[in-house]
Amino acid sequence: MTGIIKKIITTTIHIFYRFGWLRNYVYFPFMAFLRVRHIGLFYKKYKGLEQLRGIHDGSRCFIIATGPSLRMEDVQKLGKEVTFSLNTFYKGYRYSDFRPDYYFIGDPGVLVDFDNSDINLSELAKKAVFLNDMIGRMDEKVIPIPINYLDHWFNYGNPDYNYYKNLRFSDDILWGIYDKWTSTISLIEIAIYMGCKEIYLLGVDCNFSLKNLHFVKTDYDDEAWSPNKNLDAAEVQQLSNIIGYEFIRHEAEKRGVQIYNATKGGSLEVFERVDFDEIRLL
Repeated sequence: MTGIIKKIITTTIHIFYRFGWLRNYVYFPFMAFLRVRHIGLFYKKYKGLEQLRGIHDGSRCFIIATGPSLRMEDVQKLGKEVTFSLNTFYKGYRYSDFRPDYYFIGDPGVLVDFDNSDINLSELAKKAVFLNDMIGRMDEKVIPIPINYLDHWFNYGNPDYNYYKNLRFSDDILWGIYDKWTSTISLIEIAIYMGCKEIYLLGVDCNFSLKNLHFVKTDYDDEAWSPNKNLDAAEVQQLSNIIGYEFIRHEAEKRGVQIYNATKGGSLEVFERVDFDEIRLL
């Protein structure tokens, strides 16, 4: 009987939780249908997304992740390039005046730490800040992005889950983005939507067994449940990320987009490696 009750509770949570099935399989596609058809208030706050479609057509860009290999002296050289960054990159702002053109926060949990900083949302980027619309915050530069986690929220790190299941690509970000295990992949999808044809990744270590997982240490690195405290979990998370990267590489190539890994070190071998120091920067 205890097992049945536990299963009922688990199923109920999976259905009604804010990242659950009801939201992702029913509410999300219904709202997406209204958005892409420009229906009134359902479309209005997402209008900025449509205005960015193809805005960097044919350009190259750099996506700056937050792995431990990242060096702010390298990032500083990208001031004239089209640049994107994400999540806890703002922690490096104390060491540099560099600001990316675009910033993405997909995980609402990032805001918990961000709120303890002295930075405003509009200060994160020069042009726009893409914010998971579940966060529900607005600011001068904020553009909300609908994100669908499908059933990923309950399975990330699960060694028995089929990580190839439910991988989906959106040509129209106004419809929304489907989570593919790491925010970096969501940002690649946004860059493709904005027309970028060459994408260079920097600071994408894809290694969860390191002592610190970020170029500037975060609370996440010290949490007992963090994958760097559990090598089995670290291996599963790396596997899920690699599956997501393989998927996005395939989708990018179908659309004539090339993705290169300019990370200094790390464990991501899905994309062609290039030496960051040999790239001729603007």
